[in-house]
Amino acid sequence: MYNQMKPVLIVALAALLATGLHAQTRPVANGNSATGTNAAALVIKGIVKSAASGNGINGAQVQVKGFSAAIADTAGNFSLKIPNTTATILVEADGFDAKLVPVKYREQLEIVLQSRTVASYHDVLVTPTGNQHKK
Repeated sequence: MYNQMKPVLIVALAALLATGLHAQTRPVANGNSATGTNAAALVIKGIVKSAASGNGINGAQVQVKGFSAAIADTAGNFSLKIPNTTATILVEADGFDAKLVPVKYREQLEIVLQSRTVASYHDVLVTPTGNQHKK
């Protein structure tokens, strides 16, 4: 039986080797490449703070568009998977201006958001029937 299966096993082994059992490079979001299956699992940690109070912002949304997102805990701390060390993250929180932050090879970030001012609300029109957004 083994002698009959030997040619089949050799062909199967050759096919596996031909397809490449080595780590493969694949493109990621911004055109850079990552190697291996866990290469996209880079993780950065940080805190989102209010510029006015210096306190952490509970519920701030931290994301890399099209890749991953996280919500800051009650102290403003977050942990986020990023596609590469040159990614840019978007940070948003209710009552604060949104902010784009380049990672720039850092593993720890401190992000400070400015409180939204009255000027930030210039596209909102209050009417007797409710709120409308200016088009």
